[in-house]
Amino acid sequence: MVTIGLTGGIATGKSTVSRMLRQLGAPVFDADLAARQVLLPGEPAWQALAAKENGKYITASGEVDRAALAARVFGDAAFRAWLNSLTHARIRQAAEAFLREQRAAGAAVAVLDVPLLFEAHWESLVDEIWVVTADEDVQCRRLMMRDGIDEASAREKMRSQWPLADKVKRAQVVFDNNRDQQALERAVRRAWQALLERIG
Repeated sequence: MVTIGLTGGIATGKSTVSRMLRQLGAPVFDADLAARQVLLPGEPAWQALAAKENGKYITASGEVDRAALAARVFGDAAFRAWLNSLTHARIRQAAEAFLREQRAAGAAVAVLDVPLLFEAHWESLVDEIWVVTADEDVQCRRLMMRDGIDEASAREKMRSQWPLADKVKRAQVVFDNNRDQQALERAVRRAWQALLERIG
């Protein structure tokens, strides 16, 4: 089984590529979804977060206040490292379980959709790395529109991740998502077909 690590920068279109790969038949592990699941009420990571700073990141209904948490994570490297120490190992366990399930099912390809693939040092889990990229100004504009934030906030979020250029250098496949979605879809289809032909 060939394992693809799909990553990119914030607001470059990685989730769109992930959806396209699912539509083409790829089994995909969504690390963002797993991250939400490890912070569900009662989970160990949730309990640690609830005890942090008098529970300021937990709503009255017991859910994680994701907007407040995101604002703190992107603006505070030490807090981000603390939260990652709670969640990353559990997310990786879920990813490894997914890969075992796909191997047992006889899958030829499995995709790990992981925004922080390099930051979390998950390279050893994958055989190939596919990166979704976009020009910095395009990325910033999309992020501002997506999250309803100003340029300074958008660029701060972008700086919290590895530079895209560094990710591209380590990739076997790069999707340039500066154009329209149709162009991106054609590129994804070509990469998927080439992979299937390579692995027979």
